[in-house]
Amino acid sequence: MNNFKQLVLLLLCHFIGSIAKSQGIKFEKSLNWEQIQTKARSENKYIFMDSYATWCGPCKEMNTDVFPNNEVGDFINGKFISVKVQMDQTKDDDESVRSWYTDAKSIAQQYRVTAYPTILFFSPNGKVVGRSVGYKDAVLLITEARKAIANTEEFRSLYDQYNSGKSDSVLLKRLAVVAREIGETELAENISQQYIGSLNNRELFKKDNLQFVNQFTISSNNVGFKLFRNESKKVNSVLGVNAAEKKVRDIVINEEIAPFVNNKAHVPDWIAIEDKVNTKYGSLGLEAYYGERMAYAANIKDWLISGKYYALYYTTAYSRSKFHINNISWAIFEEINDPKVLDVAAKTMKYDIEHFDQNDAGSYDTYANLLYKIGKKDEAILWESKAVQLEEENATKGNRKPNSVFAETLEKMKKGIPTWFLEKPKK
Repeated sequence: MNNFKQLVLLLLCHFIGSIAKSQGIKFEKSLNWEQIQTKARSENKYIFMDSYATWCGPCKEMNTDVFPNNEVGDFINGKFISVKVQMDQTKDDDESVRSWYTDAKSIAQQYRVTAYPTILFFSPNGKVVGRSVGYKDAVLLITEARKAIANTEEFRSLYDQYNSGKSDSVLLKRLAVVAREIGETELAENISQQYIGSLNNRELFKKDNLQFVNQFTISSNNVGFKLFRNESKKVNSVLGVNAAEKKVRDIVINEEIAPFVNNKAHVPDWIAIEDKVNTKYGSLGLEAYYGERMAYAANIKDWLISGKYYALYYTTAYSRSKFHINNISWAIFEEINDPKVLDVAAKTMKYDIEHFDQNDAGSYDTYANLLYKIGKKDEAILWESKAVQLEEENATKGNRKPNSVFAETLEKMKKGIPTWFLEKPKK
């Protein structure tokens, strides 16, 4: 009897222990951000941060379906201090959520949290070592957590070897990649430039090395920037058409234009910006300028200026447009009456259909409307008919009803009725 009681007690303890172990992720609820970091350091654990919003559907699904998972809890609780951070603010927030407002805002800005859910993984010393954006099931979440830990441990090993004097190309290349992945951006840049500088001309233009150069060229001070400017044809022959021009243009925008556009306190001095980028970077600098000028004007609905710079931008950029050609060209159709600008838009849409949007009925429709507005009625009807046919085919494949707007537009064209507003409708 005593043996039986002992067995029952043993089984009961095991059962209770199993329940306790299978409650999913244990989130800290009474600690602030500073205390979370202190606890992680003292226990030599990583930090698992669930950045969520109250309105986010996938966040709620993970909260109910993934975080309570037994295997997820067993893995995360053993290696992480976990915390949930609400990134939005509501009138129903309790005191605990309100106490995180300042830190939540700082975390969103510092770690560029713009989509939800975003899981941030921090090392025990508070460095971001990984992130997971969007819904992840239990298996994928554990995989991403394992990767964050593995990257950190690999980084420590590689960095120790580097500090001991080892600097072969294999180590430098891998150390730069891992350092970047775990947020050691300054070190990653220094090591990457050291690796690139060690390559001879033949090695430099191997595809894997040139892809590495592309990945680590983030400013005009990097070795790759000069390479992409001066050897664009050779770079493009390896990485693909316009790869060099896109890289240079993006850096010009980030350094010479975006700081002024993003400064909400002052209206950009566009004349000064144009003069500077033209002087430093010539035609490619002007292309970057034209695109940003066009987008800025469109954003504030200054369509006269937007149309002017659309025409300038797409004289060179139609094959490497930073912007979605169909979307920006539709705005030109609706808002612009200048025949020269509309003619550029029609030619740009023709290129878009031939190279990018061969199976997009909406692009056919935009092209047809532009042709119609510049007086090419027969061509417009032909392309709008193609838009109607393609929409019907796509609707059948997608088991949905076709968009009737294209057919209605086609009838207007046949009757000679304008497909654009002659006057803006009153709201």
